[in-house]
Amino acid sequence: MKDPKEKICNELTPKQKAFVEEYIVDLNGTQSAIRAGYSAKTANRIASQNLSKPVIQRAIEQAKQGRSERTKIDADFVLEQITEFLDCCFGRKPIRKVVNIDGSLESVEITEFNQAGIGKAIELMGKHINVQALQEKQKIDSTINDSFDDRYINMSEAEIDARIAELEIKLAK
Repeated sequence: MKDPKEKICNELTPKQKAFVEEYIVDLNGTQSAIRAGYSAKTANRIASQNLSKPVIQRAIEQAKQGRSERTKIDADFVLEQITEFLDCCFGRKPIRKVVNIDGSLESVEITEFNQAGIGKAIELMGKHINVQALQEKQKIDSTINDSFDDRYINMSEAEIDARIAELEIKLAK
């Protein structure tokens, strides 16, 4: 019986195989297409087309799974690292830094509060465990954009001033 991975690889063209290999490097479709040998002018379109093909999606998932098995990096490992980073950002866990004092190297443990790091770590954790609050924010943002009245987008300054005056009169009543 043939390896299912081999079957998927046989269904891909050489450029598509190269695209898959390049894509798992940085998950950047356009750059992956360029590095795989596609034209820079059409790389964005080609990347979008490639990423929409089920056979390429399966090949990417298999490549990611293989990488996780080789590196022993899985979801648990990622969450542990994020948690450790979060503890350092809150100052609950010291950061070990090497400092050069009078020509000698010395290891020093420093605790420091890192507000930006806290926000990023919590965002990554939330995405990883699919916190609904992050999803709700995206839905709200898209609802606001969808409900915006298009007739106001191309108004001139004079038209905007006239509309403001009209609304001020209504409010005064």
